[in-house]
Amino acid sequence: PQMMYYGYCDYYPAVVVCKEQDFKALLRYNGNDTDIDLSEYSLLGEYLFADKGIKSVNLGDKITTIPNGCFFGCESLTKIEGGKNVEKVGEVAFWKVPAENVVFHEKLNSLAQTAFAYSGITTVEFLSPYAPSFDSPGYMYKDEIKHNEYYDKNRSIHFIIPKGASEKYDIGIW
Repeated sequence: PQMMYYGYCDYYPAVVVCKEQDFKALLRYNGNDTDIDLSEYSLLGEYLFADKGIKSVNLGDKITTIPNGCFFGCESLTKIEGGKNVEKVGEVAFWKVPAENVVFHEKLNSLAQTAFAYSGITTVEFLSPYAPSFDSPGYMYKDEIKHNEYYDKNRSIHFIIPKGASEKYDIGIW
């Protein structure tokens, strides 16, 4: 496939486009926009928006992975939309993000235990009747996750799951 590269920073291309496929990757971001629309991108770089002043993000429908640290330290991020095709959420993806709620659609199958560490996120809604797996050991009892002692030892995140799916989520150690 023919690839096109737009802009360089830190010796890596900032945007990669594959002309023969509907594929566009955002690997580096040096902007200061507060409202981010990622609907045209299929792939995001790790720590892409780390410590940026983002207030809202539209993940769009093409992204399948929210990589490690993607929104790390985005302490102004209060609105997260889209992401119906997200399959995986990486380590510390939403570290210190103050948004209180996030919704994951049917395709999510892998959630890093530390994805929401030190964030304001208190409610995670799953639209899938099947529980995602954790990349690292975690514990889930019906509607809450207990982080290991290194991360948020006194905080729980409540999960909202589809009606009738509790047997598929209630597996003790998740």
